[in-house]
Amino acid sequence: MLCSSCKKNQATNIYERITDGKKQTEYYCADCYRRLFHSAERSGEKAVNGVCSVCGYTAKEYFSSGLVGCEHCYKSLKDALYPSIQRMQGKDVHIGKTPQPVHALSPEEERRKALRLEVEMRIKNKDYKRANECLAELKELNLTLAKGGK
Repeated sequence: MLCSSCKKNQATNIYERITDGKKQTEYYCADCYRRLFHSAERSGEKAVNGVCSVCGYTAKEYFSSGLVGCEHCYKSLKDALYPSIQRMQGKDVHIGKTPQPVHALSPEEERRKALRLEVEMRIKNKDYKRANECLAELKELNLTLAKGGK
């Protein structure tokens, strides 16, 4: 695939951004990518002289490697990091995936779980009569759940 900018060289770098809720992917050769993106980062290098208060990582090190030293760098070096993060993500606030809700157990599944624990406890305490009663109830409940009924 050819570079999106010069349309001459083979693309080696991918730049993705989200605009108006749609993902856009652009492909750049190494020279164009460096010229377009790293030069923009380096233009702010002289204006930003931050140092992380925790790990001692500097803005200059960030500009040369593109990496941060620790999680505290995001706060300490925000003036250096902010423009490049905004350019990469397309927004200044991170919107990640929302975690899926935890599946709640049905009342029947809760009862089955409680019965299993009670059976174990009754056997441990040598209350075999009550353990057998719980096992019988557990067996009925398992049959009902297996049939898909309530």
